[in-house]
Amino acid sequence: MKQKQSFLEALVGIQSLAESAFSDKSLADIYAENKDSYDAAIKDFRQRNPGIAMTAELVGAIVSPISKVGMGIRGAKSL
Repeated sequence: MKQKQSFLEALVGIQSLAESAFSDKSLADIYAENKDSYDAAIKDFRQRNPGIAMTAELVGAIVSPISKVGMGIRGAKSL
């Protein structure tokens, strides 16, 4: 979950950086606004679709480590 959260925060950061190029607001202010908006959207989705949200979290928690193991096996075969 932490890795997914870091990835999504990076996306919010990239979006904020792009927006700050065309704004008088500071990057920190734009990031805070975008992060708050994203967090609110996620919270709303979880409240409206608890089953889907939980399933998505569980699948992500399982698939993420499995994909890393697969990459490691492919890398070892190339040695």
